[in-house]
Amino acid sequence: MGQSAHDTTAVKPGTDGRRPIRQFIFYVSSDQTPKTGKPIATVSTTTIADDVACRVPEPRAVEIINRYAERIVQVSEAEIRAAMRHYFTDTHNVAEGAGAAPLAALLKEPEEIRGRRVGLVLTGGNVDRSVFVDILSGDEP
Repeated sequence: MGQSAHDTTAVKPGTDGRRPIRQFIFYVSSDQTPKTGKPIATVSTTTIADDVACRVPEPRAVEIINRYAERIVQVSEAEIRAAMRHYFTDTHNVAEGAGAAPLAALLKEPEEIRGRRVGLVLTGGNVDRSVFVDILSGDEP
């Protein structure tokens, strides 16, 4: 599990003024990350979503994810690239790989959110121009 500033999100139960809103937190990670629930070092962290990849996970971050995340959704490089294209094409926003990972998870599992109100936080537009051009053109590495 990669742990960085982009990864850990805390959401406090809220209300829409009439009734409590049930909120679920999903943790999104690269499909290159072992899904063990334990901090396990990996050999490589090469990914378009470099902010959600790390070679040696922080044990406290893994503990927080295990405690508060409803579940973990793993997304592929291709799914992240597709989400980056969606953001740009549909909203004219530039998203780096880590920022597009939550949208990639949502697009991967549409049945999980059908009929629900969903909020995604888009962070980070730090993507190299040449890489972004390749992503927008659909070129895969």
